[in-house]
Amino acid sequence: MTQKIDALKDKVSLLETACQEFAAALEEELLKRCELKWEKESAKRLPGALLENYSGSRAGLDTRLGKQMQSLIRIRTDFVHLFDFPGDPEAPDNEAFRRRHHLLAESHLQDYEEQAREAREQAEQSFQEHFIAKLGEYIKGAEEDIKELNRALKNMRFGSDSYHFSFSAKSETRRYYEMIMDKGIYQGSIFREAFLKKHGGAIEELFAEITRREYEFQETMQMLTDYRSFLDFDIIITDSWGNKSHFSKVARDKSGGETQVPFYVAILASFYQAYQLYRKQDTLRLVVFDEAFNRMDADRIEEAVTFMKNLGFQALIVAPTGRIRLIIPHVNTNLIVMKDGFHSFIERVSRKNLLEIEKEDA
Repeated sequence: MTQKIDALKDKVSLLETACQEFAAALEEELLKRCELKWEKESAKRLPGALLENYSGSRAGLDTRLGKQMQSLIRIRTDFVHLFDFPGDPEAPDNEAFRRRHHLLAESHLQDYEEQAREAREQAEQSFQEHFIAKLGEYIKGAEEDIKELNRALKNMRFGSDSYHFSFSAKSETRRYYEMIMDKGIYQGSIFREAFLKKHGGAIEELFAEITRREYEFQETMQMLTDYRSFLDFDIIITDSWGNKSHFSKVARDKSGGETQVPFYVAILASFYQAYQLYRKQDTLRLVVFDEAFNRMDADRIEEAVTFMKNLGFQALIVAPTGRIRLIIPHVNTNLIVMKDGFHSFIERVSRKNLLEIEKEDA
């Protein structure tokens, strides 16, 4: 019996020593909480009941710790493979990984992250400024082209009417247009406070539109870099009395021939500007029209041909046989192309010849 008592005393002594060592490793606040918990529980339950409760709780905690350890091992393994780190993923402590974390923290990694974030923001701002500047160039280029066309048409009349091209900001993209064309854009960064206060919302909306649908990025970029997405165009028609009308408003009420007139005016004015005929120098003057004047009456055809001549063009007009008699009186050379089987023939014809043919047919 004495030996058993002595053995139990030795075991108690060992347990007390282990308890003291365990308590010494705890933080002071946690140790106080444990002591209060022990005082409270030991006052209500016998030591045997406390041991049984503790053993059950310990088994549950061991299970949870085991699962957490497996998750930690997987994370460590990924880190080891990704960064070629020599640490042991299954080590019972985290010392090797803690040292690596300390090394990275001391190497100013956080500073580099901040610098990278700032660099990214600067790159995004640089892209946005460049993008908006390019949009401004496209729109201004289109507006200058329209002004050139109007200079070409300034002293030209199609019959008794004169034509003038107009442009204005589209209502649905007006906020973008006003931001892009604001003169303040050339006075510094678009991200300065004064400009952002005025157009910050438009800038955010514009780039949100670009990034909103990634699968439509290409289509969105094409739409937003097309000046026609920001401008509405119209033709102002002025008659001999000075009355003005907008083609967009009267087009539905006009006949087919009348609606073709602005088309020829626009095409010829474009060629006039492209050929730089306003410089009065020797230059290319050829224009080709296929199926020409197919909806125009004789008066409109005469006005169209006269308009071409006044602009200084050499016109090559291709028209079906039924329109020849309306065109021949107003051009210098007339050629009829005929086909017989696999053979084609070209004959020169005058108005006199045409009238004789019409008489024979009658």
